[in-house]
Amino acid sequence: MINGNSLYFQALLLLYYPNILSRAVLFLYEFSIIMPEASFTHSWCSCAISMYLPSVIIERCFASKFVVDYEKIPRTWIISKSWISGIIISLGYMVSAIIAATVLLGKLLLNSSIPFANFENPTTVINNKAPTKIVSVIVHMFFNNSFISGYYNFVVLVVGFCVFMTICCLLYIALYRRDSARLRDMNRGVIAKNVIYTLSTRFQLTENLRVLKVNVVLLNRICPYRGFRYCILCILHPWRTSFPCARRNKVTRTLRARRSPLQSRDDITVPLSVRGANDSH
Repeated sequence: MINGNSLYFQALLLLYYPNILSRAVLFLYEFSIIMPEASFTHSWCSCAISMYLPSVIIERCFASKFVVDYEKIPRTWIISKSWISGIIISLGYMVSAIIAATVLLGKLLLNSSIPFANFENPTTVINNKAPTKIVSVIVHMFFNNSFISGYYNFVVLVVGFCVFMTICCLLYIALYRRDSARLRDMNRGVIAKNVIYTLSTRFQLTENLRVLKVNVVLLNRICPYRGFRYCILCILHPWRTSFPCARRNKVTRTLRARRSPLQSRDDITVPLSVRGANDSH
């Protein structure tokens, strides 16, 4: 029980720092230090955290391969390449998923009589004829080839993500079983020829197994939630700028950009109440 709680606490610590890093990036957008929309960065941070498993797999593969001198010889290129590859894969996959979702929604909205075909007011689906229109949308979804093709592209990306994560999990299990077998053989006295210092090798194998256990606890809690949330973010990405808050922020930035430093007095809008008071005098 104590060992399980300790692993869970270590997993929470590992989960804390990526979230803090992603929030630090989002603060730059929220405080208008960086002007573009934060939705893209938010989606990318969620996808990058979902790609934590492949980065760990790459690093643990090298740790298992160089188990004899992994702690003695510094290899900074391993962790650098693992994280850079995870960032590049997550960025490319997220852009592909957003494009697929945008094409899917665009084909659905432009090629059918959908009540919320206007992106600026998606809430118009709630009206007196909403049930009839929703039924027509469902019928159109099943009989429109363009929608089926767009839906197929997005489903391929989602299924590809699930298959990729499944392969990573299988590699994770294979690494754990391999290191467990090697440690069990060393404890029984079966030592490989390339092993000179059995104590350091046994310590490294034990450390590998401990890190794998911690990451199993972490990934059991982060991967299902992040994967589902990432798919939802990609689907809703085309509509995120249509929300009232996003439209208000976009209009505010547009007005600030168009406002000249030497604005004439006639261009200043005077409230009607003040204008009426001035006319009475």
